[in-house]
Amino acid sequence: MNRLEKVIELEKQGKTRKEIASILNLKLKTVYAYFALARNPMPMIKGNREYYRRNREKICRQERERYLRNKRYLTRIGIGNGKTLYGVSKRERPETCELCNKNRKRLSYHHWDKPNFNMGMWLCAPCHYFAERADTGFFEKYLALKKKIELELREAWNE
Repeated sequence: MNRLEKVIELEKQGKTRKEIASILNLKLKTVYAYFALARNPMPMIKGNREYYRRNREKICRQERERYLRNKRYLTRIGIGNGKTLYGVSKRERPETCELCNKNRKRLSYHHWDKPNFNMGMWLCAPCHYFAERADTGFFEKYLALKKKIELELREAWNE
C-alpha cells in the first residue's frame, strides 16, 4: 500500500488531516497535496498529452468561453474564408512618441475608448503616465487644490 492509499484509507476511518500527518510522519502540506492528487489523479502539467487527450472537450470549451468573454473588447478586422475575424486593430505604430516627438524604442498604445481601439495614440512611458493621469481627472484636482492653497496664502498675507 503506497502513501496515497494510506492517506485515503485513514480519511475513510474519520481521521483529520492533522492526525493523518502525525500518523504517517508527514508535513501537513504534504497531506493536502495527497488529497489534491486524490481529487485529480492526473494534474494538468505542461506537456501532459494524456491529460489533454482525455480533457480535450473541456479545455476547448474553456478556451472558447475565454475568447467570447474577451471578444467584446475586440473589433472586426475583416472577413476570411467566409468567417468574421476579430482582433485588436490599432493605429499604425510611428517611430517617435506622438506627444513629445522623442525617438523612443518602447512605445505603448494609450486608448481611451474600450470598444474602439483606433481611438488611441502611441506614447513613450512618461507621456503614457501623463495621459493616464489626465484621463482620470488628476490634473483638474491638482489645479483646483493649487488654486485653493494660493487663495488661502494670499488671504493670510493680506491680513
